Amino acid sequence: GVINPGADLEIRDEHHQTVPDGTAGLIAVRTPGMIEGYYKNDEETRKRFHNGWFYTGDAGIKIGPRKVKLLGRADDMVIMGGVKESPLPLEDTLRTGAGIKDAAVVGIKASDGGDLVCVALVLTDDANVEAIRASIHQLWAVYKVRVIIAVVDDLARTENGKVSRAKVRDFFREQVEAEVAAS
Repeated sequence: GVINPGADLEIRDEHHQTVPDGTAGLIAVRTPGMIEGYYKNDEETRKRFHNGWFYTGDAGIKIGPRKVKLLGRADDMVIMGGVKESPLPLEDTLRTGAGIKDAAVVGIKASDGGDLVCVALVLTDDANVEAIRASIHQLWAVYKVRVIIAVVDDLARTENGKVSRAKVRDFFREQVEAEVAAS
């Protein structure tokens, strides 16, 4: 998209530092006359406003003067080899694989503080689960990520039909917690 005249937009990291063009980060905007916080909501104000900038909750990449590419919600980003990636192209790649009807990719923190890439798959009846698992591990080996793969009957969806990443994330958190409790 193109940034409107009169609006400033920067891509920033978690420490509120501007990142170089072409680097994914958090979208922060400011405009003349912009509010400085939410009425009677200090917690949200601290989360979204910093030094005159409003953090939209979206992730993006600045791709040129006054141009930005929206990657999706910042909390939906998946860390692959230290780089934040949108789950959408990862899911699109998975859906092209033999035996895969649908896929959802989310990231969660492991109990050791590291990042886990979690893949929920809806498979066809004739799918070769082990071959699919092996191909995912091979495809993402270059990123040196820890991957958890779960085969599910269906993916949780929002009212408008999109995958509910929050519910998929909760599903995997429960799986990880159960494994930790069992060990």
